[in-house]
Amino acid sequence: MKNIIRTAILASAVVATVALASTSAMAATLKVPFTFMVGGKQCPAGTYTVQRGINSGVVTISDENGTRNFTWVLRPGDPAPGDKAVVMRFGAEGQTHVLETVQYGSQVAKAWGGKSTRTEHPTISISAGEGR
Repeated sequence: MKNIIRTAILASAVVATVALASTSAMAATLKVPFTFMVGGKQCPAGTYTVQRGINSGVVTISDENGTRNFTWVLRPGDPAPGDKAVVMRFGAEGQTHVLETVQYGSQVAKAWGGKSTRTEHPTISISAGEGR
């Protein structure tokens, strides 16, 4: 009986470890060097984690303190089907940077529904690994 209980506890620990490992494998860290807006909220320059949900249908960004968290639904996007990039793309609303899309691999989430003034300000892309 002790062996059955010990095996059950060990199996639970292994399952939890595998679940944590698979979740952490779906995250990327990006450094944003400027203040930006998301959904009407101001986000300071800093390090942000971009994480795809376990079901791969959603993407979440959060600051390093965990005080700012945003989640969107991922959709098929323009990237190549095998693309593995994690990218935050920013446009401008006047003098303010605005997060427009979040790319996670070949999927993209639209983070902002407005139109940026791209004629004055080109889109800025920040990919995982930049600024490290």
